[in-house]
Amino acid sequence: MGQVIKSLFTKNSKKMQINLFMFGVLAPGKTTIINKFKNGKIVESNPTIGYIYEQIKYKDKRFDFKEASGGYRLYEIFKRLINDSDAIIIAVDSSQLIYGFYENLLQSTLKSCLQELIQLKKEKIPILILANKTDKSQHSDEEIISYTSVNKYQDIAFFKLIRTNCFTGEGLLEALEWIYENVQK
Repeated sequence: MGQVIKSLFTKNSKKMQINLFMFGVLAPGKTTIINKFKNGKIVESNPTIGYIYEQIKYKDKRFDFKEASGGYRLYEIFKRLINDSDAIIIAVDSSQLIYGFYENLLQSTLKSCLQELIQLKKEKIPILILANKTDKSQHSDEEIISYTSVNKYQDIAFFKLIRTNCFTGEGLLEALEWIYENVQK
C-alpha cells in the first residue's frame, strides 16, 4: 500500500514540476533572467562558471532551472544536466551575435542536447529562444533563429523565439507562460 501511495504522490508531484535546461554563450543574461523570474528584480551576480540550479514557482507548477555556462567547458557539463529536462532554453544576446567559435559551440551544444533528449522522449522537444537585450538588438528573428540552428531540428523539436529585456522584464512573463502552456507533463 505504501508503494501505491508513493507512486501516486510521485506521479502527481512530477506533473507539478517542469525541468528546464538553460544555456547560452558569452553573457547573454541567463543568470539575470533567472534572478528576475525568481525575485522580480535584478540581483548583482558574477558570471556563471559551471552551473546553477534555481526553483521558480509559476501558477501551479514549479520550474526547476539548470543553467550551464563556461564556454568550451559547457559541453562536458550539459550531459549531466540535460537527462531529466522537459525543455531547453537558449539565451542569446540579440545585440551581438558572435559568429565562428561561439556560434559553433552553441550549435553543437544544442545538437548534443537534442540527441540526448530524443532518446528519452517520445514527443517533440520544446525549445524556447530568449533573444535577450532586445532594446539593443540589431538582428532579425530569422537571423537569431539561424544563429542557434534550431530550425534544423523541426522534425524532433518545436520552438518559439521571444524577445526579452531582463532589466525591464519585457517578454519574461510571456516566456514563463509559453513554458507553462507548451511543456507537457
